[in-house]
Amino acid sequence: MPAALVAQGSASEPTVVDFGALEGDASYVFYFTAIQDGASTAIAGDNAFAIKLDQWNQQGLFGTTQFGVADNLFSAVDGQNVSSVFDVPVHVVFVSDSAAGESSLYINGVLSGTWAGSVPLSGQVKVMGARLEQATDHMGAGSNMHAWATYSGKLSASEVQSLYASRPEVSSDGAISSVALTDGNVVIEFTGTLKSATSVTGPYSAVAGASSPYSVSPSKAAEFYIAE
Repeated sequence: MPAALVAQGSASEPTVVDFGALEGDASYVFYFTAIQDGASTAIAGDNAFAIKLDQWNQQGLFGTTQFGVADNLFSAVDGQNVSSVFDVPVHVVFVSDSAAGESSLYINGVLSGTWAGSVPLSGQVKVMGARLEQATDHMGAGSNMHAWATYSGKLSASEVQSLYASRPEVSSDGAISSVALTDGNVVIEFTGTLKSATSVTGPYSAVAGASSPYSVSPSKAAEFYIAE
């Protein structure tokens, strides 16, 4: 039986929402732009469990936490990685198989990793953070949960790809505010997402992990930057 939509929404700051009554197999869909702020960053969680974008202590990998019990990391499948994604919009799906005791991680429509455990989140859950009454593992200021949704049952790979293809359009008001040369490095201050290209006409790609101010050694013959 195909997975059925249970609940959905969006948020511009850490917010307690209702994931609906989920029992057994379940799928969790998130589309967000996260700013790093702290030793770990949660996508969603309650007082007992959290799905992590960045596992403690800034390991730079997706994971899960059972508070007071264990921190876990997703393992990459062949040819993929489970590295944390900050500063750019990213579409993430967790498919929890309760019978097998395993969860699959899809990043931008692609199966990227697995974890030997199931996700127990149901009912009242905080998105963009964890712990219902505390400021635990929050995404930083300027982050945005563009859309989230929960499904009863396991989304198939084709369903995940379809959701990724139909993700909402995200507008950006990014801009470069200053460029300076400091100690031989180019220092760029910006808002939004910093992108670079070797030609002024592009194509431009997001600079991985870039946050303002961004410092780079001018080692290439030419490099062009924009912020969106």
